[in-house]
Amino acid sequence: MQYNLSNREIPFFFFFFFGANAVAIKYSLLGIGPFTAAGIRFSIAGVAIYLWARFTGRPFALQKGQTFQILIISIVFTLQLGLLYLGLEKTSASRGTLMVNLQPFFLLLLAHWFIPGDRITKKKILGLIMGGVGMVLVFSGKKGVTADVQIGDLLILSTSFLWALNTVYTKRIIHLFSPFQIVFYPMLFCIPFFCWRDIFGTAA
Repeated sequence: MQYNLSNREIPFFFFFFFGANAVAIKYSLLGIGPFTAAGIRFSIAGVAIYLWARFTGRPFALQKGQTFQILIISIVFTLQLGLLYLGLEKTSASRGTLMVNLQPFFLLLLAHWFIPGDRITKKKILGLIMGGVGMVLVFSGKKGVTADVQIGDLLILSTSFLWALNTVYTKRIIHLFSPFQIVFYPMLFCIPFFCWRDIFGTAA
């Protein structure tokens, strides 16, 4: 008997794995440095995407002008993920997950100004206010919040802003690319930086 996921169940699985991401990152940091963990993660993902793209005949070649656009996305992506791993090293997985999900607040403002037709509406503002109140309630407690935790929260807040920035820029240029290129090349770009920082930087 075949079972197909319904439209209601698919978002549940998406949210489950998205929430589990921070937990998995936090767990991986128990044994290795944050950048080494990131480097290993994206090396595995990069190989998987490369093999899939080769098998399905996806175009790897970039056209004139696309290299600079991919470079911008790659730099922001590397900063975004680097700050996320550094932040999760200092704060808890639950706080980190909530903090990184402040991204819609930044995205709403950036999209209003930089994506044609994506305007701020009353419903969007109401939704953000409801989410914001929840965030305030969660982070209002001071028990166990050390200086390190606060630094971690600030780093992940920076991640949220960079994520929103990258989303807006990607939205503006994605029609020029094969979607897999937007995923693969930033990932390929960040791997040497993460590996160099923890492996060679520590040795030095």
